Amino acid sequence: MSTPLVSIIIPAYNAAAFIRRAVESALAQTWQPVEVIVVNDGSTDDTAALVQSLCAQHPQLRLISTENGGVSRARNTGMDASRGEYLTFLDADDVLLPNAVELLLTHLLACRADLCSGLCRDHPTDPPDSGLCRVYKGADALMLSLRDQRECYTVNAKLYRREIACKARFPEGAVAHEDSFFVFLCLMQDITFASLERYVYRHYTVAGSASLSGFNEKKLCILDLAERKQALVQQQWPALAPYAVNVRLKACMVVLLLLLQEPSHRFRTAEKTCLRYFYAHKDAYLPAGDTPEAWYCLLCRHGYYPRKLAARLSRTARQLLRR
Repeated sequence: MSTPLVSIIIPAYNAAAFIRRAVESALAQTWQPVEVIVVNDGSTDDTAALVQSLCAQHPQLRLISTENGGVSRARNTGMDASRGEYLTFLDADDVLLPNAVELLLTHLLACRADLCSGLCRDHPTDPPDSGLCRVYKGADALMLSLRDQRECYTVNAKLYRREIACKARFPEGAVAHEDSFFVFLCLMQDITFASLERYVYRHYTVAGSASLSGFNEKKLCILDLAERKQALVQQQWPALAPYAVNVRLKACMVVLLLLLQEPSHRFRTAEKTCLRYFYAHKDAYLPAGDTPEAWYCLLCRHGYYPRKLAARLSRTARQLLRR
């Protein structure tokens, strides 16, 4: 039996400071063969030149340069260019642990799964992994996304069968929650999902990254993607439609949490829309994920505006102290 090729896709935008680290972690995988595809998303720094110099040393590394179109388009471009039977994604500022592909592929094949997820290590002090592997099929797999479980947040630390990933596609133009939307589209395909409690990925926090930027109009895509999820579930998995309400509810909670620190009134309409939806559907809330129950309880007690006022007063006090 032939050894399957695994494609590692790395979208990169102005990543010269750390792209070498990411590429070298992909090339050093204990599983071989791999192909590593870096999609240079219109970088204005030395990203392309650095990767091109590495390509001369490593024939399994390829560079694709495009105009800037965002991370979703870059990932879709990488998928289209890939040749692997299995795909995985790596952000340019992160690294794959040396046995990441081997662990994920071994468990994917053993479980006869279409998608295998591992753990991301965010801090050296993260708790040890257990090595347990849980398998979910069909509706049970999709419910992980509808409940907003942590396994469905990120596209990284996962290995996908090619046909599943290429059918899903990333939502181009989205600047937030595009990862969880892609994972959702994979789970919508009535697949078998293996969740492995082993660290396979190291995440680094980089100043200026999109995930750390403040709120702006583009982040309202969080609500749009949630509505699209709900509509797709109603069409294709009608029995699960009541649970899809939780998806929009959680999206409204996330946007409200982000807007707490927004000093202007530019997003008052979105704020009111989220609050109305929350109070109309709060009984559909399913506790899970990173929208903590304490935030849900505060919203239930109509505590949003008092909390926002407190945040505004705190900002004002800090400004006065700096004078």
